[in-house]
Parts: sequence; C-alpha cells; structure tokens
Amino acid sequence: MTQKIKRKKRDTSAIHNQIIDGAINIFTKYGFDAASMDNISEEAGVSKRTVYNHFASKDDLFKAIVLDFLKQRDAIKQIEYNTLTSVGEQLR
Repeated sequence: MTQKIKRKKRDTSAIHNQIIDGAINIFTKYGFDAASMDNISEEAGVSKRTVYNHFASKDDLFKAIVLDFLKQRDAIKQIEYNTLTSVGEQLR
C-alpha cells in the first residue's frame, strides 16, 4: 500500500503581488499593446513561466489589475459633500 504525502501549499501571494506591481509599471510605461510578458516578468523579477503560472495571458493579467483597482476604489470611504458644512469640518 502506497502512502500519499500531503504537501503544504506554498503561499505565493507575495509573488502574485510582485507580478501585479511589475505589470502595472510596464503597462504604464509602454501601454497594453506594447507590453509583453517578457517585459513584465523581467520587471517583476520572476521567470516568464512564473507569470504564466499565475496568469494564463496578458489579458487575464490586465483584468486582474483592473479588478484590484476596483476593489481598492470600493474600499475607500466615500465622503458625501454637504453644502451646509465647511469643507474643513467635513474632512475632519
């Protein structure tokens, strides 16, 4: 009888974030069309294979960035402007 060894799943969130940050830099610098997975992997300091292990395509990577921006935007506290209160008071 063979015994299965349970392997602990590695936390790859730091690498994932590193790829996202690198992609944001490359998309900002070159634009989507001129950006390549080679540029992104180099900027992120990981192999191109690692980028593809996290994201199936450049489109998927870009979508992940947009979704992350939307989550950040939604997490920001919305401040409604009230014309009856001073701006200073509202910011406090």
